[in-house]
Amino acid sequence: KNILGLLRAFHTVHEHIPNSRLHLAGSGDKQTLHACSIYVKESGLSTAVEFMGNVDRNTLTKELTQAACLALVSHQETAPMIIGEAMAAGVPIVASDMNGIPYMVEEGLTGFRVNQNDPHQIATQLIELLRNVPSNQVMGKRCREVAFKRFHPDEVVMQTLNVYRHILDQVRDSTASHA
Repeated sequence: KNILGLLRAFHTVHEHIPNSRLHLAGSGDKQTLHACSIYVKESGLSTAVEFMGNVDRNTLTKELTQAACLALVSHQETAPMIIGEAMAAGVPIVASDMNGIPYMVEEGLTGFRVNQNDPHQIATQLIELLRNVPSNQVMGKRCREVAFKRFHPDEVVMQTLNVYRHILDQVRDSTASHA
């Protein structure tokens, strides 16, 4: 999940914005979490970083409603649900520019896509979102609009039905042309 990479980026963010906070939700392997805990202590980030572990739905929703942005700089993700959830909550995204994420995050409109191996680039985009409140609010509004259009269950059902209709139309056309 690249927690250590995010922590390195957040160290820079915290130097520029001392009142910034990083809440890390989810579990990781013990070795990685131990290394991350050591990094946090050695970097003087103990009061700015919270390891929340696995959280329930209510806690996640509360965190998202209070977040200025979501950072997900994993080395491997397909189409992470948390991005859709954050967007639905009106939270701009900073995420890895890989796999399915570029299809979810519109560069400069709903967030920023970054090289997950570049802590400087990650920090720069996080600082941009945290410092530029009007831009962050515009992005947050766009996130909600996009989430509603793409991820709302009614829309997902309609998109799925359209795919099946398209396939059925192709089968009908193919059958009619061979008759």
